[in-house]
Amino acid sequence: MLNRIALTLGLVILFNAELLSNEHFTVRLKSSKEWNNPTVATMLFSPDGSELAVATNRRLQFIRTADGEVTSRHEISPFSIVYSGDGSRFFAITTRKNHLLRTSDNASIPFTPRREPGYVGIRVGEKNGKLIISHLDQGSPAVESSEIRVGDELVGLCHGRGPHGETVNLVGRSATQATKEIKGLAGSYVRLKTIPKGSLDPRTILLRRRAADSIAGTRRWKEFAPETVSDHLARCIVGNYHELRPASTGNTVAAFRMGNIENDRGLGAISPDGQLFAWVGEYLSTPDEALRLRERTGIDNESIGGGGDGALVAGAAYDDLGFSSTKRYYGVEIYDVGSQDLRATFPIAVDPTWGGKVHRGVDFSSDSKQLIVGTGTRLHVYDIESGKRTNEILIEREPTIKSNYGQTVVKSTVAKGVAAVASYVGSVRLVDINTGKVLQVVSGRQTGRVTHVALSSDAKKLAFHLNGVVHVVHLQPSMAMSKFASD
Repeated sequence: MLNRIALTLGLVILFNAELLSNEHFTVRLKSSKEWNNPTVATMLFSPDGSELAVATNRRLQFIRTADGEVTSRHEISPFSIVYSGDGSRFFAITTRKNHLLRTSDNASIPFTPRREPGYVGIRVGEKNGKLIISHLDQGSPAVESSEIRVGDELVGLCHGRGPHGETVNLVGRSATQATKEIKGLAGSYVRLKTIPKGSLDPRTILLRRRAADSIAGTRRWKEFAPETVSDHLARCIVGNYHELRPASTGNTVAAFRMGNIENDRGLGAISPDGQLFAWVGEYLSTPDEALRLRERTGIDNESIGGGGDGALVAGAAYDDLGFSSTKRYYGVEIYDVGSQDLRATFPIAVDPTWGGKVHRGVDFSSDSKQLIVGTGTRLHVYDIESGKRTNEILIEREPTIKSNYGQTVVKSTVAKGVAAVASYVGSVRLVDINTGKVLQVVSGRQTGRVTHVALSSDAKKLAFHLNGVVHVVHLQPSMAMSKFASD
């Protein structure tokens, strides 16, 4: 039976169990000329924990964690930030422009972002009112599929690898229009719908677009190298793509258009090793398809929402595997960043808060073997390999304030099995996510909702945002928590 522990929390971040707060510094974000507090978009420690980057809707500023002093301010408003693995560069993505900084002096590094186009290797012509495949490039994805022939009619395509992606009807389109639709970012997937020559039966062929160099009119096809995505990654949404960009170059190294998940509020996560990418949303599938996913997980659903120990919220129509009372189905897709192949997909729990529609965050465990999904009233832990939920922590008090668009509410740093939980009463709790035991409370000495939490990679520094003030806390060992870590 899943462990259920009542907690009062709003945001969650995995945290090393051996540490406890000691030195405490604060930085007020609002300047004397501003009437209200800026809105924090995200916070992030540098790899060595010596610096904290805080991005708001007005500016980006860097805080020296040793003494809480602001060392640099930039008049940009990024929504996604990342340090390079060696800490020498900092990459920020805004709605208008990308910025690459040198961390030694926070100076801008000129660069031109590159989004490499991808092709499938077919040429299309018009004949008898139809779009006919007139040529296949040697060594192309189309040739490697062995399912496309010269003379086949092209009638449509579907972006993404799943059956429920964006569909484009090409009947009546020109060859120029069709060629434009077929192109996309290198590494992304497209499903071509063709009618083979001499047949009336349509077929669908899944192809992965590949980058290519053109030499004397001939394309030389390139493969993705896994090492190109080994650095820390920032994430953004461009058009219908989720793009991943490393801080070392700022160029797009992976782009995803999910196949069977309609992304909800931009909720996604990148594993600590940079090898996996997950996103959460609503299944674009029929109830029968979702039921088959339910059966595959092997979890007893009757004990979850049918009463007894499963009736966690009085009167709530709660179902364990993403099946809400409104017949909406939720799940997660996990992709390998290097190959951009689907690694795993499974349904996830919904929450009765606001009709079961809100998932408040998602992230990986530090070993990249578990996925943690936060909802308005619960924290759910899933084993990635099996797709089964291994733990659930129930939040005692339902939150009254919804999270902002795209706000991350779950962060994973180390595998000690302890969560640092930001509450609605101005404090951060350290909680064992296996037993639900509260190990320590770090107070901001004010009432209000803690909106963001960050933790250094060595788990020695904690940061959180409360009422327009950023708190930087140096954490020291305690007897109680050291005992827990050794158990």
